[in-house]
Amino acid sequence: LASLGISDAAALDRALAQGLNGQLKRKGLKTFSKQTIAALQQCLDKAFGRTEELCGVQKEDAWMHSGTCDSGLFDVLWECRPDWSGQDLERSVRKLKIVGITNITTLAEALESGLNQQLRDAELKPFSAYTIEELKQRLCV
Repeated sequence: LASLGISDAAALDRALAQGLNGQLKRKGLKTFSKQTIAALQQCLDKAFGRTEELCGVQKEDAWMHSGTCDSGLFDVLWECRPDWSGQDLERSVRKLKIVGITNITTLAEALESGLNQQLRDAELKPFSAYTIEELKQRLCV
């Protein structure tokens, strides 16, 4: 891990979000098993206060019931991209609002109908394919 510049829990959390095993593989290093990656993520979730009751389906339910609260968008974006700064997340929420996405329900609908095209049509930068896939996975779209 040190050869990847991972020296603390926050750096490990970012590396996991960005594909730790891929980074290790590119450096020619041995990768971790899926079980080890899951265990590391679970430990980091506890360390950073991402509680178990907000994992999996229950977490999706919480997002889907967040209504019109901006924090619902902020939270789902943060879950998909924990490596983003608060400013990145806020910019993304503002970008979504410009195209009429104000809550989790409208985000899920936009993901089904082509969110990135809506952003391009509004002359806004689209999300990466990785971010779109993470959003779709978390919102079961």
